Amino acid sequence: MADIILNKIYVKVWRQNSPKAKGRFETYQVENVSQGSSFLETSFTCANSMKARPL
Repeated sequence: MADIILNKIYVKVWRQNSPKAKGRFETYQVENVSQGSSFLETSFTCANSMKARPL
């Protein structure tokens, strides 16, 4: 059975420069994620896409 590929998902990532700095959520778009991917696999894909700017 073939995996279903999700065209894109959006992931909100907490960003904070230091423990005392004000933090914020940034939204990233992750494309071509397999529905059978684990959370860890998806987070690696997200980390690679985070090289680009957040949405």
